[in-house]
Amino acid sequence: MVAIRLQTPLGSVPVVPTARNLPSFLEHNAVHLAAEWRKRYYANDTSLTTLAQLDGVVELLIVEVARSVEAPTDLPATAWGRTSGVLRLSRERGAPGLHLEFCLLRGVLEGAANVGNAPHEQRKRLRTLIDAAEAQALALLARTQDSTGGRAYPSVHFQGVVVETP
Repeated sequence: MVAIRLQTPLGSVPVVPTARNLPSFLEHNAVHLAAEWRKRYYANDTSLTTLAQLDGVVELLIVEVARSVEAPTDLPATAWGRTSGVLRLSRERGAPGLHLEFCLLRGVLEGAANVGNAPHEQRKRLRTLIDAAEAQALALLARTQDSTGGRAYPSVHFQGVVVETP
């Protein structure tokens, strides 16, 4: 379970999302949820000297996932397609590194859903949206790792910029 605390001028305040406001909670607290994700990511490996691959998109991805949780008619890849920012794909960290980052993000968002006792449908939708975003990011990574350029890849919609990093 994730303890979600917001910093206010009067100190740290615990905030508990409820089932009826989970999408709104995720959207309005994307910065705080992204900070929790960063805390978990960088605590996982203190030897990291570069930014996480999702570091430049995580807040906006959380906002778009929240919007798609609220709009069940959105296709699963829609949240990723609306996300903007800088995606730093690393050949060195590759798919396992990207998968780890999405696992940590999934944990933070599912923790918020658990704390708020979100209905099963919202939890399932949240997992589906994160899985779709991960699949889209992995498809972009596969394109960058194909040095021959001879393979056909499915179309991936992403509003941000993709940068290759070591």
